[in-house]
Amino acid sequence: MVMKYKFFILTILLSFFIAQDRSTLFATGDGDPDTSLGGHSIQLTENEVLGASDRFFLSNEYMLERVYVYLSYEPEFMFDTQSIEVQIAEDDNGKPGIPVSSNILELDYDNFEGKWYSFLLLENCLKTEPSSFYWLTVLPMEGTNAKWIYSEESSFIFSTTADGGETWEDYSIGQAGSAAVTGEQIYIPPFDGGDVNGDFIVNILDAVQLVQYVLGNISFDDDQIDAGDLNQDGGINILDVVAMMNIILFNGNDLVTEFLYEDLNVSSPSFGQLVGPPIYQGMITGYYFGKAG
Repeated sequence: MVMKYKFFILTILLSFFIAQDRSTLFATGDGDPDTSLGGHSIQLTENEVLGASDRFFLSNEYMLERVYVYLSYEPEFMFDTQSIEVQIAEDDNGKPGIPVSSNILELDYDNFEGKWYSFLLLENCLKTEPSSFYWLTVLPMEGTNAKWIYSEESSFIFSTTADGGETWEDYSIGQAGSAAVTGEQIYIPPFDGGDVNGDFIVNILDAVQLVQYVLGNISFDDDQIDAGDLNQDGGINILDVVAMMNIILFNGNDLVTEFLYEDLNVSSPSFGQLVGPPIYQGMITGYYFGKAG
């Protein structure tokens, strides 16, 4: 499965650099928020560690790409810099739970009155679960006295903490910290046609694994069993090994993914047409199907 995930990660990285704009999965508003509205205290004092968190819902599986938070802060000295920790956390019965990703951001002394801060999530390969809540959390580092500027709308779910996230208040509905989360739902073709190792190519590596499975030396998951049962008799045996060798010998290393999708990019010469691997067979070496900006 390692090769499959390497391919998957490469596809996502390519999609990020190719596309000019990403899918916004959660946002508290458009443009810069009004700093005069104030914000949630993100502050570390002698007695308290004040932070806040926004809750958002994702209906499908996504690969998260970037998070954005808008903060201001009060510098104690000229050129004073302060830092925050931004987390993506699971939901724990309506409160922020276990963090699944975190990053330390240094606040910009040239823009202490307010600025968007962001960081990339792609290298963490953070894939979400469908129909799930997540939390975007901001916590202070030592010496920080910041504000997470309020959203202009008051219909968001948020929670606050006074002990650095050890405990959280029951969630409230109102002005959340101004934020956004972007990501992309990437289509991953299923295992098919003998591709038991999940690298989207049927070759001798698949045959070796199939033989090892038939001999009882390795085990397969359900997807691999479906891919290896080439004659569709409900199991994997020597007949499937023979069928796979026929694929390798007579079809070469053809990609086993065959799909067509309508081109929705209005700037594309194939706009409105069905495109996919069969259309471009032998013309290109890779395919990206996703948001084009």
